[in-house]
Amino acid sequence: MVIRLWELEVDPAQLGAFRAVGAENLEASTRLEPGVLMMHAVQLADDPTQVCVLEAYASQEAYESHIRTPHFLKYKAAAQRMLRSQRLVPVNPILLCAKGGTIPPAVAQGLMVRIAVIGVDPTQMDAYKALLTEEQEASVRLEPGVLMLHSVQYAEDASQVRLLEVYAGREAYESHIQTPHFLKYKNGTERMVRSLELPLANPIMLAAQPPVQAVGSVTCM
Repeated sequence: MVIRLWELEVDPAQLGAFRAVGAENLEASTRLEPGVLMMHAVQLADDPTQVCVLEAYASQEAYESHIRTPHFLKYKAAAQRMLRSQRLVPVNPILLCAKGGTIPPAVAQGLMVRIAVIGVDPTQMDAYKALLTEEQEASVRLEPGVLMLHSVQYAEDASQVRLLEVYAGREAYESHIQTPHFLKYKNGTERMVRSLELPLANPIMLAAQPPVQAVGSVTCM
């Protein structure tokens, strides 16, 4: 599996156009390319020019095939005129866990989305990841309102963890943070976490391959 995390800065005058062309590319990629496992793009709520894109491909070959497709080339040509900067952040997956499938944009606008920016004591990273992945899997499997929890670790600074969290709404989130599995994670990692930021985000497109099993099943990888 190949994971790519992009940090983009969009020209404020081009935000609407960028959202449209970006969403079109992400939707087409996951619909037409079996090797594109997921593509999620979100804007920071307090600065919509800042965009985070998390991509997962089945293999390097799937990624190489993707960047030659007409829909990607259309996006690439348009984005060159709309982006002020773009940075590819090397990351390694910890756990990508979701109920699966693309969330229609009309539905996505009612969700609660945020990016957890976590600094972890490097000497306790293995123990931290064990607690985190247990909590992610249980949350997505047991809670209807937890739609996805995707965690990655920076390759160039292994103390840095990023978590893309998507909930059905504020009520689902409030319920989530009272569950036994979340409280176990929170209490167990209290002395492992050195820093924590929880910026809210707004979805541009949350696109993924449909679940292999029945609707409502959970995919973790």
